[in-house]
Amino acid sequence: MDQDHSFWFYDFLSRGFIFKFGDKLTICSILLIAEGICVAFITNAGYIPVYYVLKLVIGFSSGAIKTGCVLVINELWREKSGPFVQLLDFADLLASIASPLLIQPFLSTVVSNKSIEGNLTDTLNFESAANETIFKFGQIIQEFENGTAIDRNQIHISEYKTPSSIWFPLAFFGILMNIAALFGVLLYCFSRKNTNKNYVENEKQVEKTEEKSKKEGDNEEDGKQKRYALLVLIVICVVIVVYQIEIVSFFQFWTTFVVNSDLKLPKSTGVLMMSAFSFAMAISSILAIIFTVKLKPFIIVLTLLACRIIGNLFLIFAGTSVSLYWVGGCFMGFGFGPFNAALFNLLAVRVKITNLIGSLVISAQFFSTATALPVLIGYYIQQSPFVLVYCNLIVICVTLFGLCLVSVLDHWKEKQMEENAKV
Repeated sequence: MDQDHSFWFYDFLSRGFIFKFGDKLTICSILLIAEGICVAFITNAGYIPVYYVLKLVIGFSSGAIKTGCVLVINELWREKSGPFVQLLDFADLLASIASPLLIQPFLSTVVSNKSIEGNLTDTLNFESAANETIFKFGQIIQEFENGTAIDRNQIHISEYKTPSSIWFPLAFFGILMNIAALFGVLLYCFSRKNTNKNYVENEKQVEKTEEKSKKEGDNEEDGKQKRYALLVLIVICVVIVVYQIEIVSFFQFWTTFVVNSDLKLPKSTGVLMMSAFSFAMAISSILAIIFTVKLKPFIIVLTLLACRIIGNLFLIFAGTSVSLYWVGGCFMGFGFGPFNAALFNLLAVRVKITNLIGSLVISAQFFSTATALPVLIGYYIQQSPFVLVYCNLIVICVTLFGLCLVSVLDHWKEKQMEENAKV
């Protein structure tokens, strides 16, 4: 996972400029074809360098495709793009839930060493013994000959590993990705063929008018606008980074947290809780798609943040109540769901989303692995399990401070606009 996040992060500079060389949808389709080919053949990488090259292509393509999709949606729908960005985030969450379920049946399984009590009679011969299931999967340590009698005893089965078929779902995913990429290319060709020439001319005229107004405009006012956009971008990126630290640490160390808590819950219960939390994230994402149409992004962000605060409070005062652990974790999952998309919408209504800005925002989501906080949590969590909750509260405080800064910057911008209007 750290390798994937690193590959996603290191390509952000390229993503900021790659979409200048052509249509975004076409570039995403080409990268999707490359990613699909690498996914289909990664199980056949016989050498470590080849494996890392394939992972590099997959990571680069994944990051660029996600950035491109966000930019295309923002360009198409502009101020109405909020629900569609939330829908894209929900699709990402749905894929993360469904992919392990689809791949799990094709993974290799290991039959551990067991001792099975033999229920064989003294007159059991080789032919009847060969029909037993145990002889199909176990390694027989006694040689049999036709007519040899077997006494009642224990038959030991050594470890047996069934072959993996992981190549099959990955190859299937690779084929689907290439089919989707071809549809993307066809969609671009069709839309380009049927583009209204008058619309293109109007767009060029609008661009010329904007450039002329910029040249004639007040340079001081333009500089203030740029400072505002830069400060808001920095604050939102910092909030995204600390949020990613929180969610990555939460899901990475939740099982360790419940195992070492006062309840001493088994690992299986911790894993089951995480499944419920993912379900809560999915519900939250669906609701966000609906409410984004009516509510401002700032309200949605504060609502999700309030859910995470409530969840952490439940965990602090849970004591020995298993039910409160369930409720607190579900509140946390509900608050996690569409938070990234909500922050992006919060930025989009304040700053014009360019290729570079979109790349920086998406890259900030994967910067958390470069920080030391998850390492510190992992170091102390066995001795002090609630270090996970305390770190969550610190992240929430930083997020609240960042949102306050955004509000202050908004107020400053409105004040500047009023002063300019008077002049």
